[in-house]
Amino acid sequence: RRIDPRNSDVLALFSLLQSDASLDTIYEAFKKQDALSLQLILFLMSAHPEHIYGATSIKEMLERLGKSILSQWILLLIYSKTATKATDESNPYTLFAQNRVSLMLHLLQLASPHPSYELIESARLIALYSLLEEQINLPMSEIVRILNPHQTIEDAMLAHVGILGRVFTATLKIEANETITASLLLKPYGVKIEQLEELATTPSQP
Repeated sequence: RRIDPRNSDVLALFSLLQSDASLDTIYEAFKKQDALSLQLILFLMSAHPEHIYGATSIKEMLERLGKSILSQWILLLIYSKTATKATDESNPYTLFAQNRVSLMLHLLQLASPHPSYELIESARLIALYSLLEEQINLPMSEIVRILNPHQTIEDAMLAHVGILGRVFTATLKIEANETITASLLLKPYGVKIEQLEELATTPSQP
């Protein structure tokens, strides 16, 4: 069966696994494919929910899952349409996933010029989790109940508290073209509305 050339990123990931690359290297590959990370979350929700519970990053999920099962899943993706859809940059949802993660990480950088690794990874996970509403057609409160995330992530997603909660809400507001509201949310962290207006026209990559 012919493998779609748009699966090249997934093939590269499978090659890394076959060469026994470190989890750090494998995770770096996932970070470049936000829609594929979302596919991983959906897979774990249905097949291995125990690897999601309480996780604070995609990397932690990969560590729990292990390379063997991850290799099997990637191989299945290669020979299915799922991988093509997940990595096809012309797919509107793929672009939307990439943009949401990029925007949230950029806003975090504005609000906290030197964020910790844990804060960055939690922000990435919140952005990915927030995309599940449309994917599985459930309200966020139910998704959070199913995922049973770390308390910091749950508080940010449901109560919108703390720096992660404000950054997450500001991300949604900017997507809705409510820049003024977003600037008010991030004002306590020294973010100026001009920075958000610039972001709206020339979004930066994380």
